[in-house]
Amino acid sequence: MSHARAALRLEVVRYGLVGASGVVVDLVLLALLVEVLGVPLLIANVLSFSAAVASNYRLNSWWTFRAREQRSHMAGGALFLFAALVGLAISEAGLWLVTTRGGLFYVWTKLGLVIVVFAWNYLFNNAITFRHQAAPPVASTRR
Repeated sequence: MSHARAALRLEVVRYGLVGASGVVVDLVLLALLVEVLGVPLLIANVLSFSAAVASNYRLNSWWTFRAREQRSHMAGGALFLFAALVGLAISEAGLWLVTTRGGLFYVWTKLGLVIVVFAWNYLFNNAITFRHQAAPPVASTRR
């Protein structure tokens, strides 16, 4: 296996582990908000998803993509947030459609949507947010 392929595999595994920690944050907070605090499902989903996104951005910046030269936290955070908002839209639409309209228990729906949102987020963040930055051109000292 080539070094590049091994590095990519490690990166995907790390992204998956960070994502799994985000799923735990998301689901635990979602259940707490809905079951204990009585927050309406779609509002609770926004709150729990937001907490997971914040955690995932920090962990991915620090651990998953640390070998890459990174954008400023403001620019990287904005791109990560954009991807997350698209993921949130997918999650909200799926919860509304499958749970509210279809009657499936919200936790099962959420677990299924995690796979779809994970794929979207990884593809976007790998290609855009944490893409390999081209090295700046070196000024020639020859005259």
